[in-house]
Amino acid sequence: MVLLGLLAMPLILAKKQALISEVRTMNYGALTDAKNGINQFFASGNGAYPCPANLFLSENDADFGMSSDCTFANVLECTDPSWKLAINGGICKTDNTADAIVIGALPFATVKMPQGFALDYWNNKIIYAVTHKQTDVATYVNGAGEIRLLAADDPVSVANGTDDGVPDLVTTQYDLVLLSTGLNARGGYSKDGVEITACGSALNGYDFENCNFDNTFMIDRDPGNNTASLRSDAAGVNYYDDWVLAQETPPVATWFQHEDNSTYPNDYVLTLSTKIGIGTTTPGDDDNTVSLDVIGPIRVQSDSGVGGRVKSDSICNNSDCFDPHIITEISPDMTCAAGSSASYTFDRPMTELSASSVKCTSLEQDSGGTFGDDNMLRVDTSIFAPGNCPVGERIIGFDATGAIVCAIQ
Repeated sequence: MVLLGLLAMPLILAKKQALISEVRTMNYGALTDAKNGINQFFASGNGAYPCPANLFLSENDADFGMSSDCTFANVLECTDPSWKLAINGGICKTDNTADAIVIGALPFATVKMPQGFALDYWNNKIIYAVTHKQTDVATYVNGAGEIRLLAADDPVSVANGTDDGVPDLVTTQYDLVLLSTGLNARGGYSKDGVEITACGSALNGYDFENCNFDNTFMIDRDPGNNTASLRSDAAGVNYYDDWVLAQETPPVATWFQHEDNSTYPNDYVLTLSTKIGIGTTTPGDDDNTVSLDVIGPIRVQSDSGVGGRVKSDSICNNSDCFDPHIITEISPDMTCAAGSSASYTFDRPMTELSASSVKCTSLEQDSGGTFGDDNMLRVDTSIFAPGNCPVGERIIGFDATGAIVCAIQ
């Protein structure tokens, strides 16, 4: 029997490790799927997180999995026992301040996820805690989460006496937390909204911090330092079998809809890109100063009859650039100095734009008529050759020699 026990021990340990690995993979996978669904909701034109769902409803209820009413005045505090009545919304707020956290179930129906995505490995509800002000586009501010996390000390620091081994606050504060209450389901709820095991007290283990529903949660590993872990199945104050996934801010997608959707309902923003090339494999020049390099035409859609608009701080050809404001504002750079003769003065017309300034005619010459007649366009014949288009044609430009180019009307 002793020999059989010795032979079986490695198999038992291997089976236990395989189970732990399976739980970790599937449970973190469930939490990650839940987080992705919430972020998809955020990025799909909502510009804020969903409110939690009623924690005490079952699949027979019409509002099962739907976000509750997050109107601050309507949400009871978590210290009020009556918040646990389904008729009171089934969500609670941690305090009555602007920094409050609101807690409930994952609103899988609101974020358009299957019900199974709202359950953990043990088929219990995933608990969803979110900074209240981040659930409203009017009050959402990127990076303004108020959830605090406690995490284990680095074991090396504990060994050398730098840290005391007691969980400390992570410096960053978070928008949301997704929580699986683990194998013992302390403070957890079944898929039908029934409490499984009472939260207890701190004497029951570290995971008490996750079910006392305040602004602080206990996480297995520090997001910024995963060398330490709180996980322990030893009974007592150090017991911890919860699984927690926290998010500081929403991930920034390459393209996302503008957050202020009342003002910009159809506008999308491109992020994480400083150099963009369209039709080219070299979007930046040698010194990487070109932000946008396009080979081919750029189409600007007409905007309700106003006409399309392209906003840029410079317009360039292969060698020269100029600031657009010089042709949209009154600027000295766009004014030709008056010409004069012995008997009169005249305005000199512009012939071209170059180096953010105008080039003007230099000769007292016109295309006919009388000098001094300001209604006549004066042309510098050193640049443009005078000429007329045949009958039935009109001038459409000038070629490289300065001669006019005509086309049939």
